[in-house]
Amino acid sequence: MEDDSLNLLKENYNACGMDEDVAVALSSDESGFMPQVKPYPTVNHHLEEGMKLHFGKYEYEVLFTPGHSDGLISLYNKENSVLFSTDHILPKISPNISYWFKGFSNPLEEFFNSLKKIQKLDVEYVIPSHGKPFQNANKRIVELLDHHQDRLHVIHENMKEPISVKSACQILFGYLSIHETRFAVGETLAHLEYLLLNDQCRKFKRDGKWYYQSI
Repeated sequence: MEDDSLNLLKENYNACGMDEDVAVALSSDESGFMPQVKPYPTVNHHLEEGMKLHFGKYEYEVLFTPGHSDGLISLYNKENSVLFSTDHILPKISPNISYWFKGFSNPLEEFFNSLKKIQKLDVEYVIPSHGKPFQNANKRIVELLDHHQDRLHVIHENMKEPISVKSACQILFGYLSIHETRFAVGETLAHLEYLLLNDQCRKFKRDGKWYYQSI
C-alpha cells in the first residue's frame, strides 16, 4: 500500500475513535500484507456471473457472492447440488464482513443478498475454503443471518446516545490484539453503515470523530 493510502487509512482509524498508537499500529499491520500481494499481476482473467466452468466431468456455474469481499464468487454444480462456497459460507464461524473505507458502501447488505441468493438453490453439499465440508447450506445460512441480526440489534440498542466506532467495537468484540482489532473495526463499521443506510440511525462528525445515533 502506498504512503498516501496508509496515511488516509490512519486518518480513518483516528476518525473511528481509535487511540493514536492503535491507529498507527493498525495502519502498519495493513502494510504488512503488501509483500504477499506484490508485484501485482499483469494479466487478469475475469469470471462473470453465470459463466460455466468444467472440472473433470462436472459443470459449475459462477455465482457472484459479495460480502466478505467485493468480488467474491462461489461455484455451483446443479447436478449434484454441490457448492464450492469459498469464504461466503463457512461451517463454524461467520466470514469477516467489513467496511474498509472503500469499495461497496454496504457490504453487510451485500452479504445478506448473497446468502439469500444461495438459499434459493437449497444446496445439499457445501465445500468451504475454511473448515470441513458440510451438508444443508440453508441451515447454515439461517444461522448466519440470525447471527448478524443479533449484532445489529445489540448495536442499535446501544446507540440511543451517540456512539463512536471504537465504543461499538468494544461492545461487540471486547478488547483484542492489533491484528484482531483490524477485522473487528471493519466488521463493526459494516454493521453501523448497514443501520445508517437502512435509515435506522444518523451519522455525524464531532471533534474529528464519527458518531452514530439511533433515530
